[in-house]
Amino acid sequence: MNDDKEERGKLTLIFEELKAIRGEITKLDARVNSLEGRPAPEIKREELRPEPSPPPPPGGPEMKMPPPEIKTPKRKGAEKIEKGSLEAKIGGKWLNRIGVVAVVIGMAFFVKYAFDNDWIGETGRVILGIIVGLALIGWGEFLKKKYKYYSQGVVGGGVAILYVSIFAAAGYYSIISQTGASFLIVLITIFSIMLSVRYDASAIAALGFIGGFLNPLILHHGDLEQLPTLAYLVLLDLGILVLAYFKNWKYLNFFAFVATVIIFGIWAGQSYNPKTDVESTQLFLTIFFLIFASLAFFYNIVHRTKTTLFDLGLVLATAFTFFGTSYFNLKEHYKEFMGLFAGFMGAVYFGMGLLTHWRNYGDRRLILTFLSAALTFLVLMIPIQLDKNWVTIGWAVEAAALTWIGIRLNSTGMRIAGVGLLTFTIGRLFIFDFPGIDIGDPSFYPFLNDRFFTALFVSIILFFVALLYYSKGRSYSSVIDPKERKTMSTILFIAANVLLIVTLSVESYDLFESKIVAMGPWPAEHNPAYADRLSALQYAQMLSLSGIWAVYSIILVILGFIRKHTPSRIFAIALFGITIFKVFIIDLSGLEQVYRIVSFIGLGVILLSVSFLYTRYKDKIIEAVVGDGTEDEE
Repeated sequence: MNDDKEERGKLTLIFEELKAIRGEITKLDARVNSLEGRPAPEIKREELRPEPSPPPPPGGPEMKMPPPEIKTPKRKGAEKIEKGSLEAKIGGKWLNRIGVVAVVIGMAFFVKYAFDNDWIGETGRVILGIIVGLALIGWGEFLKKKYKYYSQGVVGGGVAILYVSIFAAAGYYSIISQTGASFLIVLITIFSIMLSVRYDASAIAALGFIGGFLNPLILHHGDLEQLPTLAYLVLLDLGILVLAYFKNWKYLNFFAFVATVIIFGIWAGQSYNPKTDVESTQLFLTIFFLIFASLAFFYNIVHRTKTTLFDLGLVLATAFTFFGTSYFNLKEHYKEFMGLFAGFMGAVYFGMGLLTHWRNYGDRRLILTFLSAALTFLVLMIPIQLDKNWVTIGWAVEAAALTWIGIRLNSTGMRIAGVGLLTFTIGRLFIFDFPGIDIGDPSFYPFLNDRFFTALFVSIILFFVALLYYSKGRSYSSVIDPKERKTMSTILFIAANVLLIVTLSVESYDLFESKIVAMGPWPAEHNPAYADRLSALQYAQMLSLSGIWAVYSIILVILGFIRKHTPSRIFAIALFGITIFKVFIIDLSGLEQVYRIVSFIGLGVILLSVSFLYTRYKDKIIEAVVGDGTEDEE
């Protein structure tokens, strides 16, 4: 009985192995047939079923056999098939494409030979070309089911011959007008789009669009006219946009963009009139922009797929090409609105970023690209539309907005760009805005001038961005690195305080300097009153700096204790150090006795007060910083 069970078990395993081998053979056979371009023959499978085992006798011990090791047969022909796939691709696909090109060239030579020997009239040649083109398309349709790639090449050749026939009819024989030829070219292009989608063959679409974009260059002799040329380009580009709904053929999108730019440039170089064509040209530019701005991400939004670097390149190329051409088109007539135009572009790309965020949230790279383009246009808007200190103010606002977006979306690049723009803003403030004040001007009022308000505004922005890192960073603590949050908030806080201290010091210094300038030049004769007045103003000028720094330090210390903010207290101590150095080194030797008394006593009282605060709250500071580290985290 045990021997029978063992035999049945072996038979069962043999049947299973036979089924597995038959399945592998079927797959290999189908693969070979697909490479050869013919359908695999149907194989009738017969179910192999082992005989059922009889039930074990009652009471008999059940024998449990360990499952034998099943060895998967090695596919020795797999390597040969892989090597043969390259051969099949070359023989079945590339030779097909080359053959089609040869047929098209041969047709062209045949037409020329027939022309030279007067075999066929001009109309007959065109009709013959159309018949051959349609016949090839019909033949490709007939072969489509059995020979996919072969039929694609045949259909593509038919489309190419149709284009050649129409070009010859209009350009060489003048059988039909250029308008009629353009209409037929559009129909052929639409037809080629439909065929490319049906055959899933980008080569057919490429042939269609190559022929379509060559039409204005081949058929039109002399200068291109605006309306027919640009309207024709719009129709072709709309065809590309429709195709993008079905297929993600990126190189066709880029080809259409480059071809449109080239043909537009040729038209502009030949026929553009800046006096009469501005508005109509801008209309066509806007239509081109809408098409290609959508084309760059249309497929990705509809099908919720991620964009590639190729897509992002087309996004940026479209944006800045449109802005550049529009700027040169409009600047002579609408110069005062060009900054607003840049702002409009920024708003459009910001809206695209929001749309992508809503429709395809996973494509963060596309979202950030749109937002980066929006920011670039907003940055350009400021110097184009505004001047003087308003440029600094505008850049500061944009830097804050960019940093907020970077924190909200957890984009390190956005945050770096925001802080970088803030750095440029501060540089512009010191290079252009600070030296632009004439203290001798009667209209100058310290603390009530453009320089002060601009610097104060930038300081507030710096505090705001530091607060974004400090508070928002903690709100998104699971997203933003705590080290980055603490480092950036501290750096920005220090930068804001330094800028504010410098601004207050410069304004205070210029307050007394303006009074000194108002006194006029030193009199030729000795004038004790003039000398006393000048000395008093200079002493007050020096003392005011010490007073501002000391008071500012006290405010920072108090805020540091109230908010438990270590950087505030550390910065205050550093500022106290600078103040002490100034009082003991500069004021001691440069001030009169009365001013020395005021300076030293005032500084001493302030230092004693601060020292008392540190003595009073020393234990809490040590406990917070060294103990559990809770300071600055509340």
